Amino acid sequence: MLAVLDVRPDALFIQSESSEYTHGCHPDFADEAEMLNERKFLSLDLNYGRRVSSGMYEYLRDNGMSAAEYEFFLRHNLREHCILGNDYYASNELLLIDETTRVYGGDIFSYYVLTKEYYERFNLPVMNTETNMTGGENAVNWMWKIWANIQRLRHDGVPVCGMTWYSLIDQIDWDTALREDNNRVHPVGLFDLDRQIRPVGEAYRKLIEQWSFTPLLPNGPLTLIGEWNVAAEQEKYEDSKKYFVRFGIDRLVRRFRFGTTTAANDSIPAPGQALRFIKRKSSRANGVYGCRADFGARERRNGDSFSRQKF
Repeated sequence: MLAVLDVRPDALFIQSESSEYTHGCHPDFADEAEMLNERKFLSLDLNYGRRVSSGMYEYLRDNGMSAAEYEFFLRHNLREHCILGNDYYASNELLLIDETTRVYGGDIFSYYVLTKEYYERFNLPVMNTETNMTGGENAVNWMWKIWANIQRLRHDGVPVCGMTWYSLIDQIDWDTALREDNNRVHPVGLFDLDRQIRPVGEAYRKLIEQWSFTPLLPNGPLTLIGEWNVAAEQEKYEDSKKYFVRFGIDRLVRRFRFGTTTAANDSIPAPGQALRFIKRKSSRANGVYGCRADFGARERRNGDSFSRQKF
């Protein structure tokens, strides 16, 4: 990643990591299940420069990671270049049936719960980077089920920006994760190896046709590289201005109002520039209220109390 960023500083990386959950099947297995459910985050914790718990730090040191290597990951935090890709299959949820044995549990929580857990931990845009199911009707139903989970996540504010059916064509020996050379076709593709479309391929094409209008991210026509929608932000700004007027700094807002033009300069001030000015000046205009440099929230400070309200 560092080498790529030397050449393309604007690069985005879509990472693919298995999203998992272990369900303890006996009270005595609760600690082991908790450890496994924390260990599953380790690769992403390190990749995103997130400090791990004391237990996981001890686990890393016991398994050969030096303190200097751990510090390397904390120093090279590249999360602003990353989309959190998570894979989900029916085999990703496991049942801990004894102290050492885990077996497939099926989709107990399903994609919604696991993805929400990962998003709340890392607070990054998410993409479903792998899913599939064998069988004709089973595969079609599974695809729509995962898509329904994705839409619910987006509705609840999780920025899921994509879905991937893996793979385009059937796999060979994928049923044993390539551990055995059986030369056996695993029918999970949108197309078979003769390039004949499967029912799930037809369903996937239908899904794309029906949902092609959907914005990349759930809260509007945004992009991951930050294209600016002036009209949309002007509307947000006019709404936010009502707040500033209420607390006696309307003249500051008027000074930087969107659409103000002069003979010398007919450009629209950047919203961030206007609000940064307001934030600097607001402490003098009113000692109790502070203004955030964004359009989505307002803050009130009064002594030790603090609250945030959405417009």
